Amino acid sequence: MKNLMKYIILTLLVSLSGCVSMEGAQANFQKINMERAAENQQILSKLGTKQFQRISKDDAMKAMAITLQKLDIIVESSDYQGGLLAGRTKGVKPLSYEEFEVVKSIEKARMEKYFGFSSFGDPSRIELVYNAIVLKTEDGVQISLRGRSDIKTGTAEVASAEFPPKWLEISYTKIWNEFEKNIFIQAKTLK
Repeated sequence: MKNLMKYIILTLLVSLSGCVSMEGAQANFQKINMERAAENQQILSKLGTKQFQRISKDDAMKAMAITLQKLDIIVESSDYQGGLLAGRTKGVKPLSYEEFEVVKSIEKARMEKYFGFSSFGDPSRIELVYNAIVLKTEDGVQISLRGRSDIKTGTAEVASAEFPPKWLEISYTKIWNEFEKNIFIQAKTLK
């Protein structure tokens, strides 16, 4: 049923966009995913993992849990011993609506390049999953962030497999900035 719905949605998009075939539409979505994947890889190499010295794994886990909650990312599961936090948010969080508009303008240009029109869709259907992995190092911790999009389809849209790169960049920057504030506050209040 889900594949049938995707086929119907793609057929609708093909007819609206002027593409001559389903294969053409699928090829365009593949190009968008490849562009996003390449941009996301650069962002991940810059913002995906950070080292923090003189911080215990326990303190880092607590600060990251607080960070995710402050950014409206609900921690759904945690393994403090293993160093994993998994959180989920719905809608545009942790982006503000102003930041979301920036993402939409960038992605609108990308969609228009391949399809001649753009529709970002209803942000309330967007669910984002963020994972933070905290590993103990010799002199502190290494923390890696990973995120994925879980867009609920069912309307006249097809979801991309890749995060919009600007969204990834803004959200990771916000997480790191909030984490650094929380770890600083935690260090001051626990001593």
